[in-house]
Formats: sequence, structure tokens, C-alpha cells
Amino acid sequence: MVLAGGASGIIGNIAAGRMGDAFGRKAVGFVLLALFPVTSYAFYHGTSLVVVTAWIPMVFCSMGGRVILRAQSTELFATSHRGAASGLFTVMETLGAVAGLLVLHYFGTEDLETPRACRAAGVVTRAGVGSVSCCRFPSRDGASSKS
Repeated sequence: MVLAGGASGIIGNIAAGRMGDAFGRKAVGFVLLALFPVTSYAFYHGTSLVVVTAWIPMVFCSMGGRVILRAQSTELFATSHRGAASGLFTVMETLGAVAGLLVLHYFGTEDLETPRACRAAGVVTRAGVGSVSCCRFPSRDGASSKS
């Protein structure tokens, strides 16, 4: 699963870039970031068959979404500042991951009484916030959705 499925999912880096060029980065970012929480939910809460089939789209959406966000966030700045913007993006991404792990460590509980509907509502909320925020990135060239 890790070798074959992971290798297939990693193609999301290349495919997201090409799809972003063809259909617009905002549209592709919206789709990938909206699907990632759904595929993650299926992977972590599904049956053994669902886990196997959700692994490839989860890795694909994760890698592709990160490529789109990185491209959009660095293009917000002038060419002379893009290196610094890319470095800052990496630092903030790392700090966000560490903060998330700390929150899980200190506040995370395994509440078996929580119904799946509540967890599913959380997945839908995360998908909406992540994908809509990708569409809200300003465009440097004045284009609305093909940036």
C-alpha cells in the first residue's frame, strides 16, 4: 500500500501543477483542498477496504494541495521577495504542524461517545474553510480565477 499507493499519490505534485496551469490554480486548489478532509476521514474512520482505496486520493490531495498553496503564496509577492516568501511559508507550515500536534497531545481525547455525524460535520467544515480560503487569494495580475 505504501509503495504502490504512495507512489501513485505522489504524482499529485506534478498533476496539480499541470492541472493548475490548464484550469486555473484557484479552481484546482479548491477541489484538492475540499477533497483532502473527506479522503482523510475515509482513511482514518473507514473499514479495511476503504482504508486501502482512500490512501491514494488522500496522498494525492495532500501533495497537490500543498503545491497549489505554495505556488499561490509565493506569487503574491514581487519576484525579488519570492525566495523569502517561500521560506516563510515553509516555516509557518512547520509551526502549524507542531501546533496541531501539541493541541492533540494536550487536549486530544478519544471520546467513543461522539457520534460519527459530529465528526463528519467537522470534516465538512474543514473542507469548506480550506478550499474557500484558497479561492480568496488575491491575484497579482488582476485575473479572477485563472491565476
